[in-house]
Amino acid sequence: MAWRKSSYSDGGEDNCVEVSDGFPGVVPVRDSKNPTGGVLLFPATAWSGFIATVKNGRLLTPAERAERARKALTTLKEWNGYVPAAAQQQDLDCELDRRLAQVTGR
Repeated sequence: MAWRKSSYSDGGEDNCVEVSDGFPGVVPVRDSKNPTGGVLLFPATAWSGFIATVKNGRLLTPAERAERARKALTTLKEWNGYVPAAAQQQDLDCELDRRLAQVTGR
């Protein structure tokens, strides 16, 4: 059985997941720090849903979500050539903080 390390594994103590391909209907998953330990088998559809959730950022911490939203807003402003006056920027920042608080629950 060939294993591949998740692209989200950073080699640290907490992020060490490996998966194996080629098993119809299931995805074997193990802790790469303990290769002789147990293997979890996930239904392929459940694993695909999990991966989609991770890629969409829905498992991010509130701080990570807020940072991603700030970067997206900055990029959007740059694309549109938008440069607000200082007072407008302050209003926009307050509105962004309000909306981020709604999204992140803080």
